[in-house]
Amino acid sequence: MGSRGGTGRPEKVMRAALAAIAIVLLAPDAGAAGGAYKETAHGDKEQGVRRQRGVTPGACSHCHSRPIGAVRGSGEMTLFAPNDNTLCFTCHAETRGSFTGRARFSRSAHGLETGLAWPGPEPRARPTTDGGKCLNCHDPHGVRDGAGVIPDMLRLRGEALCLGCHGGGRGSKDVGAAFRQPYHHPLTGGQGPATSTLRSTGLATAGAPAAAGCSACHNPHVEAVAATQRRAPAPPPSLQGVAHVRVTSGAPGSEPSTVPVPADDATPAAEHEVCFGCHAKVTARGGGSGARLSVAAQFNPANASFHPVLAQARSTDLDRAAFANGWTADRQVYCSDCHSGDDGRVRGPHGSSYEHILKKRYPTVRGEKMVANDLCFDCHAFKTYGDPAGGAAVDRSRFPGHASHVARGDGCFVCHESHGAATQPTLIALRTPGITSFKPDMQGGSCTVSCHRTAPPSAKYRTSLRR
Repeated sequence: MGSRGGTGRPEKVMRAALAAIAIVLLAPDAGAAGGAYKETAHGDKEQGVRRQRGVTPGACSHCHSRPIGAVRGSGEMTLFAPNDNTLCFTCHAETRGSFTGRARFSRSAHGLETGLAWPGPEPRARPTTDGGKCLNCHDPHGVRDGAGVIPDMLRLRGEALCLGCHGGGRGSKDVGAAFRQPYHHPLTGGQGPATSTLRSTGLATAGAPAAAGCSACHNPHVEAVAATQRRAPAPPPSLQGVAHVRVTSGAPGSEPSTVPVPADDATPAAEHEVCFGCHAKVTARGGGSGARLSVAAQFNPANASFHPVLAQARSTDLDRAAFANGWTADRQVYCSDCHSGDDGRVRGPHGSSYEHILKKRYPTVRGEKMVANDLCFDCHAFKTYGDPAGGAAVDRSRFPGHASHVARGDGCFVCHESHGAATQPTLIALRTPGITSFKPDMQGGSCTVSCHRTAPPSAKYRTSLRR
């Protein structure tokens, strides 16, 4: 009996080990996570996980092993490494798609914010010790929802995942309220095509940009948060790691040429290079409707005048006291200096109650009086350009009639272009009612208007004022 017991035990152990191996190799057919695994990038039998040589791609044994003696069907499995980012980076240390490598992720906001974890309730909340882990956003077995298997091993589809934290949860930035505003950048609705309420652009649902949703402008594996608000043209850390375009301008008023830059290009992207991925005619997404989004030609530095997004403004000798809030004539601007949320919570064009996703009111109707809190006066001093009782401040304008015109309801829009003017200096807009012609001269120039009941007068502009 002793002899039989001595040989029987090793045989028993061997049978248990072989059974465990068989279970592991067959595990993908069992269908982890409700059957989603086999349809994911991890579980694909040809291109799936391939950590170990000689093992079928996508087999569970690339990550898991079953302890010897475990009861079949108990679900008892072990990982080859601790269940944190170290395990993920075994395969995902290098650039692939929107993931631009372990090093950049470790420096990103999501990689550094170790005190923030998925808040739940669906999927269920994760412990705070999971802060900074890939598992907050990704399920390595995949997830199936009503539309099928969610791409990229994500736990939720589309912006629904981002808004789980950034829609009022534990996330440091709450943009959920902005996307409920009447004007906002298009979202996917968590499911199929993008939907949009960008009525100011004339976009219909079918014409919305193809790369809608948070990932059109943000890469969660790369984006960071600056310690202090940067000034243009410094690249914003929150927009890095996304596809964008390099812009080369041509003749005045012409559309620029653009060169696509992939997300994995480590060169810092300027804010306008991300915006012009959609808002330049050459690259506008969405076919014919997308062309209406183009504003790049208006910012062309070859234009007679332009707001200084692509380059420093031409008129840099204006009176410094004619500006507000620290702005100066030689300072460049971001698109988001004007296009941003109107509640002041989060910077950027997520959504606003004002048309064109403007952060403040911008009257475009004659007779609608402007006030000191309107958009233009964030940079340009209201006492100079909008208050006839501004005293000496009124004289800082190159045109002495600015304040009186604004006070009676002829706001900035009546006479000026907001982005740029190909042939007219000082952002002058030729429209009716408004300025019908402008003739420059050595002192500045004179304009003819259609607004006055008397014969159209000529009003003088001065070339510059510096104090």
